[in-house]
Amino acid sequence: MGQEFITSKEKFDIKDLVMSHLKEILSISRKEFRPAHKQITEVNGIKTEATIDDNRLCYIQAVESLSDILSPHYDKETDKTEKTILEDIEQARLKCTPITEEQYIKTKFNLMRKLFRQINFLLKKRDYLAGVTFIEESDDIENKLIGEPEVEEE
Repeated sequence: MGQEFITSKEKFDIKDLVMSHLKEILSISRKEFRPAHKQITEVNGIKTEATIDDNRLCYIQAVESLSDILSPHYDKETDKTEKTILEDIEQARLKCTPITEEQYIKTKFNLMRKLFRQINFLLKKRDYLAGVTFIEESDDIENKLIGEPEVEEE
């Protein structure tokens, strides 16, 4: 997603941008959410160490970006939900120390999941994605939300 850009000759629709962000968030969501860690692999007796990113932080950033794009279109309910979530995040940040940083990330991640869900309700309510066709490249994912998202213990 970060490597793409639009030229002046290409037609661009805000729905395309929203769909691109939704697709990226769902792609991030397909992987287990876990903290950054080191991964050591050995090939032909040569060990290599790689740092695997904290995909919770990737998810948070993607939802924040989608929220920024859609914020001019928020209804009162979504606007209120976002403000409450941002206040809760700020409270968690103020309590954060190096020892509690993991707890802060978990809190922010769970709150961003709530915001993402609220954004999806907004898109549904506004019929924002009408006429958009969902094409899934893999058969292992359903293209719908069911019930409340599972929230990690805080």
